[in-house]
Amino acid sequence: MSAIKPVLRELREAGVKGGANLKDKLHQVADRLDNHMDDVIRRVKNNDRYDGPGSNGDRTPDSRTNPWQPSLSRKPSSMSDQDYLDILDSSVHNPNGGEAVLGKYYVPGTSSYVDVAEGQQPPATYFSLGDRWGDIRDSNNLTDPDMFDAFNVPFLERMMAEGKPITFSHNPLDFPDSALADELDFLRDHGYRFDPTTMQAVPR
Repeated sequence: MSAIKPVLRELREAGVKGGANLKDKLHQVADRLDNHMDDVIRRVKNNDRYDGPGSNGDRTPDSRTNPWQPSLSRKPSSMSDQDYLDILDSSVHNPNGGEAVLGKYYVPGTSSYVDVAEGQQPPATYFSLGDRWGDIRDSNNLTDPDMFDAFNVPFLERMMAEGKPITFSHNPLDFPDSALADELDFLRDHGYRFDPTTMQAVPR
């Protein structure tokens, strides 16, 4: 038994020394990992950027995060592809807004949907051709339903592709047989749910 004691003592000392060495090694590994993570964070911080709705990046919300592209099948036959795409682009105001606003332009005693959209912080996205609506319609021999299909619908498709909630400045249920009611019908047909108490349509 006395002969075994020195061996046990040596084993115990070796174990203590080994544990100390292992502890040092673990500290070294942890330090290296910490330094590596700091380097990764610095690189990401310098290069990464949020390009979603409401961002101040160079891209519009849909240019990187969703695949929506306007369908030329909706283009009036009298228009060139480029003219049509240019009109679509110019009809979308505040494209980086976090939500979209739809409504009536003029109803006595109420604010225009344009004023409501511009009054948001940040301003909301909205569709408008302004005074050009009549000129575009008449010069291309289109009806108002043709215009709706060629221009309103692509705007709605873009908002859906971006997943934006849509606020109504006027209750579309109060204006049956109007373009506003048609816009709500289109949204409902494509999975949006309208809540008349909040005046919002949101993806299901």
